[in-house]
Amino acid sequence: MSKSIKFLLLIFSGLMIVFGCSQDPDYNSLVKDGLESAEQHNDLFLGYELGMTREDFYEISWDLNKQEVISGLVKIDYPFNDLKARATKRFFPDFVDDRISKIPVDVHYHSWAPWNEEFSSDSLVVDLVDYYKDKFGSEFQKVYVPHLEKEAYVSVKGNRAITVSTFTEMIARVEYIDLNHSQKSGLE
Repeated sequence: MSKSIKFLLLIFSGLMIVFGCSQDPDYNSLVKDGLESAEQHNDLFLGYELGMTREDFYEISWDLNKQEVISGLVKIDYPFNDLKARATKRFFPDFVDDRISKIPVDVHYHSWAPWNEEFSSDSLVVDLVDYYKDKFGSEFQKVYVPHLEKEAYVSVKGNRAITVSTFTEMIARVEYIDLNHSQKSGLE
């Protein structure tokens, strides 16, 4: 056998080992593993929970609005001061069968400006992932998320998936998803 053929076989074998051994999870396998665990994790923030009824959501929102913790009705604004600088969460849930199936949350730093990279959505995503690691004790993995059509940081614990990604230059998007309802809401 010539040296060039041996060299090509060696490279081919090496590539087979590298690609054969790399078993980085994808979004669908994370979802499958979460659902197969049969664990339920519904807690989110401010007393909101996945699976909560529309009526309960409005009742909690009304109470929080009266206490001036949040503001708004169609989109809710919540001052979020748990990061390196003042930020705001803006959200409103998606309901399936009159229960919260997903809450998309747009987050931005008040100090954002096109010339201020420290407060861009790229930086905010990193800060949010660190925050949610501490809050929920979850690990996040960067994977391609089909319903977002891009890569995002994903944590799946039982039925609860949390995705964190850039949305615009200024805004990061966090999605809390109840995987028990993901087929009905078109997220698989």
